[in-house]
Amino acid sequence: NVTEKTGSLVGILCVKEVEDLIITCRSGITIRTGIQDIREAGRATQGVKLIKLDDTDEIAAISQIEEQAEEIKESDLPETDIPQS
Repeated sequence: NVTEKTGSLVGILCVKEVEDLIITCRSGITIRTGIQDIREAGRATQGVKLIKLDDTDEIAAISQIEEQAEEIKESDLPETDIPQS
């Protein structure tokens, strides 16, 4: 249910559990969360809060991407000889 408390609907996406959701704000803040980490809510609820915004901020974009199997750590990258300036 959209109410004054919940605010207006920004967007809606059809997603799969194996995807991640990216939310970008006008202020430049970006969050990424796995779809499987978002709790399900029934039809008569007011939704699930994914990000808290300041009064002056707005959502700029939402998108879904395929979940990455494993993040690459800097320590996993091969060493290279890069000259120091």
